[in-house]
Amino acid sequence: MMRALGGLILLLALVGCAAPVQQGPTVASTRPAGELGVTQSRIVAADPRLVQRAVVAMLHDLGYRFTSIDIYGTVSAIKANQLLVSIVVVPTGGGQVVVRANALMGGRFAPGFTQVDLPEFYQRNIFDPLGGMLGLALQPVGAGQPLPNAVTPYERPPSALPG
Repeated sequence: MMRALGGLILLLALVGCAAPVQQGPTVASTRPAGELGVTQSRIVAADPRLVQRAVVAMLHDLGYRFTSIDIYGTVSAIKANQLLVSIVVVPTGGGQVVVRANALMGGRFAPGFTQVDLPEFYQRNIFDPLGGMLGLALQPVGAGQPLPNAVTPYERPPSALPG
């Protein structure tokens, strides 16, 4: 327990050493919220703690740096100062977990971000690697399945970062 906590503290301390992301307006998706939620969500039969650890490991392996990790099942990370991702893991009961990812893509030369709403992006860049990490296939959510709220993945203000 203490070893894991020490590793998490070290990881969060290292988060602050990279350059901050340019802040600017966010362009929201034009897709209906329910449709976007289904695109961003998958369900898997697994322990929520195992899934959250797999999310952290997957993002680390894919070259993201973490901006926040909380005890409620949300992990936020950034890659190349252009791609912000937040993934929330929520148990649904009956041994199943809903994983919802939300991504914003920033422009290389202009401040601001655009909501990623392509189903292929989430499948190829989040759910396939996560399924590989877990050794399980993540399934699309069923009709009427309650979905967790999407977490907006924003970089914390530079003044809040250590280092």
